[in-house]
Amino acid sequence: GLKLLSPKEILNYEPYCTKAVGGLYVPQTGIVNYKLVGKTLLSEIQNKEGDICYNSSVIRIQNQTPEVSITLSNKRVLNCKKVIVATGINSDVLISSKLKNKYRIFPFKGEYYKLKQNKQKLVKGLIYPLPDLNFPFLGVHLTKTITNQVEAGPNAILSLSRMKYSKLAFTFNDFYKIITWKGFWIFALKYWKIGIFELIRSYSKNTFLKSLQTLVPYIKKEDLQKASAGIRAQILTKEGKLHDDFIIEKDKNITYIVNAPSPAATSSLAIAESIIKKI
Repeated sequence: GLKLLSPKEILNYEPYCTKAVGGLYVPQTGIVNYKLVGKTLLSEIQNKEGDICYNSSVIRIQNQTPEVSITLSNKRVLNCKKVIVATGINSDVLISSKLKNKYRIFPFKGEYYKLKQNKQKLVKGLIYPLPDLNFPFLGVHLTKTITNQVEAGPNAILSLSRMKYSKLAFTFNDFYKIITWKGFWIFALKYWKIGIFELIRSYSKNTFLKSLQTLVPYIKKEDLQKASAGIRAQILTKEGKLHDDFIIEKDKNITYIVNAPSPAATSSLAIAESIIKKI
């Protein structure tokens, strides 16, 4: 059902997207209430009498043939036949020493605006720009949410803290992991101009607006209000390349989800099914 659209045909779907020179219509595109997905998964686990350990961080995971032992911060030890490690922003913390030399997670912060309620009519569905193939980021786009709000963003700026969302967030350990990775300096020297542009767009609402107006020129500065920010876990290799595909590594009875880029959340059940099949 994919369709290439002419500028005139685009207006049948997005009547305010008047600057486009062409488009690709994807009828299967969907949006997900991910909080509800999470609550449903929790209910499924509880119904099957699964064990959930709250307020417990993982200290160590060890392959001890034929089992795997997981040591928690509350000193509890779990002995398992198979283990899947899916730790998102900390996926490079619990991987084996061999894998730590290959992969380093870099936190990229994405900041959003949202359209005020009286301007939500400007966007009917999801409007994305043509991506730059040098980067795994999509560029700022317009997304109708499950509650019919319209999110605008995100940008992509390197964060100096993995777990903090404010503009000037800083954690020394996270900063140290960034500057001591050879790939960071290769990447920074090659793409410093783009990095500066993203920083400017982070602090300048006018610059952010101009990016949105290439998609829908009718959006004005007063139509935008600040929304939340998110942190994306992004693999940067030693060679200075941003890895834009899934990385799943296996070490005996442990399976590591090292990199899970977009659309990992939306497609999580399908991804999980493929991982289970492999195991």
